[in-house]
Amino acid sequence: MKPTKLLLITALVLFVCTAQTAEKDVKTLNDHVTVTTAENGRTAAVLGKKAATSQEVEFLFCLDLDQPQKIAFNGPARVIYRPQAPPPGIPAGVKVSGPENVSSALAVVPDEGKAWVFLAKGEKAVLPANDPAIASATTVKVGKVRRLDWASDSGPRRGTELEGCLSPGG
Repeated sequence: MKPTKLLLITALVLFVCTAQTAEKDVKTLNDHVTVTTAENGRTAAVLGKKAATSQEVEFLFCLDLDQPQKIAFNGPARVIYRPQAPPPGIPAGVKVSGPENVSSALAVVPDEGKAWVFLAKGEKAVLPANDPAIASATTVKVGKVRRLDWASDSGPRRGTELEGCLSPGG
């Protein structure tokens, strides 16, 4: 086999493996989702509950937007994000009591209507290219995506208050 042909085959195999790994690395949450922005339009919150009338928050992401804008959505949706490894210095397998570390890429795909893809510079989108929602999705540039909620050993989830995300300096 010619070296160029072998190189081409190797590159193709690596591309396919990378694409499959990237899609496996994402997590999808299906809930009743509220997306709202702070009054100044610089921060957005993505909040999920099991039902519209539920008081129990399942997740809360806070997004620092590159440009001020207003975003409002309330309804059933998929939220897709990519977890990251724990911060440096924390050994694998150690349970961390706090929010999950996530990449600065997140997608909100409503059951009906257009999707949003929140993406920081240098990050890879979490919505697969073959997802039908990508065709009409609005891309929103962000500086940072943070997950604020976490499960405590006892009691309710913590870090679920919108004010912590939407207040000035939040």
